[in-house]
Amino acid sequence: MKPFTTFVFYIAIWNCLFICAVNSEKDPYRVLGVGRTFTEAELKKAHKKMAIKYHPDKNPDKSAQDKFVEVQQAYEVLSDPEKRRLYDHTGSSDPRKASGRGRHPGAGFRPPHGSHFSWDSGGDFFNSRFSDGPYGQRFRQPDPIQSSTPSLTARNFVGQVLNSKNTWIIQIYHDGSEECQRAAASWEQASKSLDGIVRMGRVDYQNERQLAAQLAPGNPILAALGAFPHASSPSALPLVVAVPANCASLSCKRRMRGTLRTTELLSFAADKILKLESVAQHTRQSLESDFLATEPQHKVKMVAFAVRSGSATPLLRSMATKFKRDISFARVLYKPSDAAYWKKTFGVDAAPAVVLLKGAGSAPVVVNGSVEAGELGRLLEEHRFPALPQLRGGNAPDLGAALQALYQGDKPKRARVCGVVVLLGRAGPRMIAVRLMLQAIATELASLYRRGGGDAATNILAQAVGTGRLSFVWLDSSLQRAFCKAHLASEDVERGFCLAGNASMSEEPRITYLQVSPAVVALPGYKYTRFATKIDHTKLLDWLSKVVNDMALPLTLSAPPHLVDEDAPSLWQHLTLWASHWVQDLLETAQHATVDGILPLVLQLSPVLSMVLVFMLPSLLAGSTRASAPDRRQDHVDGNMELSSEFLLSNIMIKSKSYLVTLVVGSEDFGDLTPEEMTEAVKLFKEASAYFRNSKVTFAIVDVSVQPTWRVLAELEAEAVDSRLPLLMWHPDRQRYISSKHELLDEDSCAKLRNHIESLLDGSPAAWTIGEIPLIS
Repeated sequence: MKPFTTFVFYIAIWNCLFICAVNSEKDPYRVLGVGRTFTEAELKKAHKKMAIKYHPDKNPDKSAQDKFVEVQQAYEVLSDPEKRRLYDHTGSSDPRKASGRGRHPGAGFRPPHGSHFSWDSGGDFFNSRFSDGPYGQRFRQPDPIQSSTPSLTARNFVGQVLNSKNTWIIQIYHDGSEECQRAAASWEQASKSLDGIVRMGRVDYQNERQLAAQLAPGNPILAALGAFPHASSPSALPLVVAVPANCASLSCKRRMRGTLRTTELLSFAADKILKLESVAQHTRQSLESDFLATEPQHKVKMVAFAVRSGSATPLLRSMATKFKRDISFARVLYKPSDAAYWKKTFGVDAAPAVVLLKGAGSAPVVVNGSVEAGELGRLLEEHRFPALPQLRGGNAPDLGAALQALYQGDKPKRARVCGVVVLLGRAGPRMIAVRLMLQAIATELASLYRRGGGDAATNILAQAVGTGRLSFVWLDSSLQRAFCKAHLASEDVERGFCLAGNASMSEEPRITYLQVSPAVVALPGYKYTRFATKIDHTKLLDWLSKVVNDMALPLTLSAPPHLVDEDAPSLWQHLTLWASHWVQDLLETAQHATVDGILPLVLQLSPVLSMVLVFMLPSLLAGSTRASAPDRRQDHVDGNMELSSEFLLSNIMIKSKSYLVTLVVGSEDFGDLTPEEMTEAVKLFKEASAYFRNSKVTFAIVDVSVQPTWRVLAELEAEAVDSRLPLLMWHPDRQRYISSKHELLDEDSCAKLRNHIESLLDGSPAAWTIGEIPLIS
């Protein structure tokens, strides 16, 4: 046989196989396991048995869904006398496919003139409440599918969906579709879960075919063969389409792929459309080490206790997205065995429950029981900030009327004088003590406003706090240098109070009061004054009573200083985020184009493409035998353990969320160590570090000859624990440390060190020493 003849022969065979595969229809008798002479009772019994066996809710097998659909289709054919008759004579229950290929003279039947039946409509009940069959039968449509979601039509679609502030999830359905009937419960359950997060509506295919075709258009290739149906075919329903918020046209719509189930629909809305923040689930053991100890201190911590394990609800994820700047979210699987612990620690009676932690010195805010969406939003808005919030670049307008007037240019409400007390300082024990003192004063005044009582001067302050005219904040002077320099005395600025560095353990913070009033003509502008003496609870209250309503404060600024937005991503983070979103959108666009357009075309041309591949296969195999270029990649080499700026860059975990164990070497004052002893100590230290290679512990060696800022601290700790080689373990917040008494100069020291670190990681109580980690050059 000549090559050309062989090529044509293979193409013909392949096309026949392809068309047969696309048009093949399962034998309904074999699917249900009944004979051709079955009774009605036998048919119902067989259908019930197979439906229970392959129901998706009862059968976890991935193929169960397809089997279940086949069972329903087989029952639909055999329970309908006309469809059964059509299948017995032509091998297909679809009149469009049966026409012209029947095995009897009536296979090419056409209805008489004047009949309402149309082969194009499928001869079923998709066109009228009662449809005429080809032999005079009357088919009644099922009852309408009820739903709590609104109906969308061509008249109200533009006004409600396009340019809406809400995201819309839209289902295209048909009352006569069994798939739509089965998906009704999942749609309603998803509607309840997404209530208040997105809007959901439905488009009736029977009455709104043009709108349905615009929402879910498809490639008509292979439509005649029944492959890749879209909104123009009732057999493809239900279809789900999302229209994002502020979308002016249907060009930005997104179509959901897969079966309409509750979990898939919630995932589509939360992950693909809204891109909601995820909320990690923790256990009793991981909540402290992986959440409370590692999340930023300026944020409120919100812990949701759940009864069942699994992903977070869309409501919780939407709140995490809305308040992500000010609140950190976590989920905890509530176990009865931990009930006593949660009751003692947070006051939680049982799940579900919500706990808000507003920082040290503040009692947890606990809400036991289920919380509705509106109530949860109000709760988070009320407790959005800690009792004494940190002033940062992104939250200034939300921290009181005075800061709002300064940083948004708004005049104070009701034309009243308003002010803010600002605590300035750097991290240290004294700063922590003053913060707690100022927090106690703010809490005391707010409580006094609610319950009443107190002397006249204190009542004035309580009235100002309760009405929002007086607020309390603190800021890190080393981070907000412009604000610090603008409000401190020149001698404080000159001696480096506003510079980053090692703050003295006993350094006294500074307090200033900022006042904004309608008397200031050129807003934003304000007056301010400083608290001049050592900070004391009683003296501070007396000072505030005098300056709150004093309209003649000595110092004035015409404009508020710039605040650094510490939460703003860097340029590199912006570019990385933009690139990731661009790649994700590109992949999704390519996927949609492939499924809706390219894939049907490829299937149509698959016989030709397959033959081309057969002829090209020898060339491809020959090309694969060519020698490949040598791999020039270098093996990974572990970096030095010496603590330095380069070490920080290569070990990101050292910055946060990890304990840091440091061995301090390089000083003759630590003892008369021989070079052999020093080498042995470093060797044992590295052996201990290898034991914790995959855990959240970072090991580093500090040479005081290179890092002089460590010398004083290391010498003090070495003398305190009588150790020739100080070994310091730092908390993840880098504000606390522990000195180990285990010397690395004997065989047992490595095991002792491992046990000591493991006890800390397991949550054993430890006597942490307050102290900021020295600077690293």
